[in-house]
Amino acid sequence: MNERQLRYFCTIAREENIQKAAAVLHKDSSTLTRTVKNMEEEIDAPLFKRAREGLVLTAEGETTIRFARKVLEATKECHKLHSWTEQEIRYLLEVDEQGCISAAAEKLYVAQPSLSQKLWQIEKDLGTQLFERNRRGVRSTEYGKHIIEILKQVDEMYREYKKELEECMEMKKGTVTIGIPMNLGTCLLPAILPLFARQYPKVKVNIREGNSAELEKLLLEKKVDFCIMHEHDTSEQVQVKSFSEDPFYLIIPKEMKNRFPFKNGQELYAEDLKKMQNIPFVMVAKRQKLRQVTDQIMKTGNIEPEICCTTRNMETAKRLVAAGMGATILPQSYLTLYSGTENLEWYPLDKSLNASWKLVMAKMKGEKLSGCSRKFYDFAMESFQKSLI
Repeated sequence: MNERQLRYFCTIAREENIQKAAAVLHKDSSTLTRTVKNMEEEIDAPLFKRAREGLVLTAEGETTIRFARKVLEATKECHKLHSWTEQEIRYLLEVDEQGCISAAAEKLYVAQPSLSQKLWQIEKDLGTQLFERNRRGVRSTEYGKHIIEILKQVDEMYREYKKELEECMEMKKGTVTIGIPMNLGTCLLPAILPLFARQYPKVKVNIREGNSAELEKLLLEKKVDFCIMHEHDTSEQVQVKSFSEDPFYLIIPKEMKNRFPFKNGQELYAEDLKKMQNIPFVMVAKRQKLRQVTDQIMKTGNIEPEICCTTRNMETAKRLVAAGMGATILPQSYLTLYSGTENLEWYPLDKSLNASWKLVMAKMKGEKLSGCSRKFYDFAMESFQKSLI
């Protein structure tokens, strides 16, 4: 939607008649009819219903009129110069955030020349520069900063409008964007997404992947609705709710089994791990949550492992262990994620070693989830609590 459509829509709603609104706006009635049709196609819902007294707003129309009035009020000082679209707002906010047109184009998945041309056209309409260009990138002018602040408000209005519209349409159509680590997503999502899709076939689910720190950043930037991830120290703005605890296991190659007096399935304590003091360990990289948990287990047991190899991929670590390279520590949920346990022996670690990590749902404190997002959040939480460890 753009501002021109919103102005036309508000006038039609006020006059309760397209012909009367056309006379007020000095436009053809066909133009206004086409505007309403395009808006209805965009939200996939009717905005008006016909009654004896004229056109009456539907529930979706009432939601849209509230949104339209807020947007037009926020942009009243510049709407005569340029009619903003949601896409343009997204473009300018990304350019401002990235400080570089090429970086913004990459994030937006558009060609740089197209983005530069769009920016030039907006500045031409406004009659002034929004950004100063230099070799390092772009920087907002004083007027640009003022416009960006307005557009941030409008962008937030669009977000709220979509949430309210989804509530109003009672799950007839909507989008959920979740964040989840790749390995955790591989493990958990196949168990719930197909079931959710069968119940809500018109709801689209977008998945953003990354480590816990990256996902929290996306959450704070409101680029995901909520996250499913491993518990870690989060910002005070983030609310987390645990749904499962995943225990950790010592993993060794079968060929190494006879070197230790461990029985099948035996729970291991610190004194047992100390018997591994001279055994090489394959570990994941230090910045990963798995490595942080593993290091804490070793610290609790007062053990300094001999690390022979590090990798970012826990499946690689597991397969190297199966090939006889050394030992490793992995959570139970990942033991059979990509492959089986051929040539491996595994032993649970006692709770005294703090040998587990919590799986949590994370969302912004005080942030109201859209109808679709709340449904998926509740659906996932209930499913995980029933089926997981």
